[in-house]
Amino acid sequence: MKLFVAFVRIPLNHDYQKVQVLANSPAEAKEQLEIEYGEGSVARYPQELA
Repeated sequence: MKLFVAFVRIPLNHDYQKVQVLANSPAEAKEQLEIEYGEGSVARYPQELA
């Protein structure tokens, strides 16, 4: 697993927050974040941290 970071929109106050997530691929990271924060909440596609 790798560590990814993405910006997500928080539904209650519409602020953006930088979130880290463990996943095997960027697509899996995006899917996990959308499950947690809601579909369409990922503002910037997850990028792997070096």
